[in-house]
Order: sequence, then structure tokens, then C-alpha cells
Amino acid sequence: MTDDPGPSGPHADKPETDWIARVDAALDQLCVLGETMTYREFAHWLGIPGPGQIQTLTRALEATMAFDAQARRPPRASWVVSQRPPGLPAQGFFERAQQLGMMSTEPPSEVHQSWLMALRSQARKRPTGGR
Repeated sequence: MTDDPGPSGPHADKPETDWIARVDAALDQLCVLGETMTYREFAHWLGIPGPGQIQTLTRALEATMAFDAQARRPPRASWVVSQRPPGLPAQGFFERAQQLGMMSTEPPSEVHQSWLMALRSQARKRPTGGR
């Protein structure tokens, strides 16, 4: 648990579902771009205020992972990675993917690369629109 009071500033009253919808749409844009972005860069791009911006982002990313698991597609949250080497999503991403039945015991780096390849392939085949 953290002492972080959560979002504040001009968007502090924005309901969490609004952030989920914005993250969902932004992940579709990252699919088209085909490039990863760090958590901090992504939060800044979306305009998620701090403190608490990474926690707000994480909750929204986890919600999109549930959408993707239900649709039986790779998690689009794969595009958002840690700034630390080796450029993978945080450990909690892989734990959530396991909880959702999206992966089992595969090495995280291998499954992440396979998801990115699948997402790039899907982006070339379909119009945007996450859900």
C-alpha cells in the first residue's frame, strides 16, 4: 500500500472509466505506430495527472488486458514498457496476464515479443477500435 493520494489537478475528478476508454483508444494508436512507449511517456501523452499517474495508468491498462483476454487477443498493453532494461512491461503485467489465462510459464521476454509480433500483424489487417 502507498501513501499516494491518487490523481490530483485538472483531471482529478475524471472517472476511472474515462481513463480506461482513453487508454484503450491510445493503445490502438500504439498498435498502428508499432512502437513501444514507457509507462511515464504513455501517462504523459495521455495527460494523466500526478501524483498517482502510474497507478491510474496501471489500473486502466489492467482493464484493457481484461478486454483483450475476453476477445482472445494479445494484450495491447504490451506496447507499454518499463524504462529499465530489457524494455519489458513491469512484472505486474505478466502476473495479470497469467491471472487472465493469457500466458502460463513461458519466459516473459519470449511471450512479450510474440505478442508484439501478433499485434503488429493484426494492426496491418484491421481498422482501429480496441473493443
